[in-house]
Amino acid sequence: MKPTVLIKKNLVKVQEDQFIEEFLPQVVCNNANCEVIDKQGNVKGYITNKELQKSLTKS
Repeated sequence: MKPTVLIKKNLVKVQEDQFIEEFLPQVVCNNANCEVIDKQGNVKGYITNKELQKSLTKS
């Protein structure tokens, strides 16, 4: 599997406990990726737009 390259200039910051419904419109409209941060502001990880689309089609 090839590693995914993230373009960091097009990121939406989301809290690790935030509901997807709260940030989904922003991600879809801007074709953005998500940067997941914890309550202290530390980056916990990233969710690509493509990964988000895949997870939504499975549910």
